[in-house]
Amino acid sequence: MNRCHMYSALDVLLCTASILNICLISLDRYWSITRAVDYLKARTENAVKGMICIVWFLSFVVSLASVRRRRLGGLREKRASSILL
Repeated sequence: MNRCHMYSALDVLLCTASILNICLISLDRYWSITRAVDYLKARTENAVKGMICIVWFLSFVVSLASVRRRRLGGLREKRASSILL
């Protein structure tokens, strides 16, 4: 993996994590308003850590999918060019 692919994978990872964290903050605020008492009881430190871990896991999966797609696309291009030659 060259630097360009590494940069692209990190870009996808960090942008996805940022977007999902903003969504998580929005959900937290929504639940705090609509279910004030119940949500405050359910929002423990472990629950918050779990949600953050889920966000980073999903971001990692999306990043891996983009890297895999890029690699498969490169392999297809090599095969197509070798068939044409």
